[in-house]
Amino acid sequence: MKEKITRIEIRLTPKEKDKIKNLAASCNLSTSEYIRQRALGFVPNTVQPDVFYLFYNQLCALCNSIENNATADTEQQIVKLAKDIHTQLLTTQKQHKKEIVQEVMQWQQQASGQ
Repeated sequence: MKEKITRIEIRLTPKEKDKIKNLAASCNLSTSEYIRQRALGFVPNTVQPDVFYLFYNQLCALCNSIENNATADTEQQIVKLAKDIHTQLLTTQKQHKKEIVQEVMQWQQQASGQ
C-alpha cells in the first residue's frame, strides 16, 4: 500500500461530521477511507446484516432446486433477481462526478451566502 502522507482538511458542521462518520461506519471503513473512496468516485458497500446472506443463499438454493421444473421465463427472472441483489449490494460501484455532486446536494441545502 502506498504511504499516505498528504493531508486535506475540511470544515464541517457537527451534523455533517456525524452523518459522514455514520456512513463510514455502515461500510466498516474509517472516516478517512470513506471520504477517500467517495472523492475518487467509488461507492463503498455497506456491511450487510447476516439475514441478507441467509436470504441470498436461500434464493440461490431455490434457483438450484427448481432448475428442471421452472419455465424458462421464471428461471430467467430468478437468475436476474439474484444477479441484481449481488450487483447492487455486494459489488463495488463507481460513480461519475455528476452523480456524486447530485447526491451531496441532496444531503445539504446550499447556503445563499447572505
